Amino acid sequence: MERIGSTAPSILRSALATQPTTEGKVRFAWALAAGPTGARAARLRYADGTLRVEARSASWRRELQRARPVLLERLSGLLGPGVVTRIVITSEEDAGRGRGR
Repeated sequence: MERIGSTAPSILRSALATQPTTEGKVRFAWALAAGPTGARAARLRYADGTLRVEARSASWRRELQRARPVLLERLSGLLGPGVVTRIVITSEEDAGRGRGR
């Protein structure tokens, strides 16, 4: 018998693999990868392999930038390799200053 903790991710990967890649699918995977708090801390836009994450504050931008490698790995595990190839993280405060990273 397998534990639910090891079975659930493979079931999610299988379910997501059968769906077309849409912004909604990427948003769902982001919510799983970033967790509930991280998911609420940012707005997302996805196009052509790039996930643009606009954090609600500069402090959230820093936290998400630190977590970027882990988030990208989790997204690849959920969506498959090559779906999200790049994560660009800015904050609402940066947008007001015309700055982005």
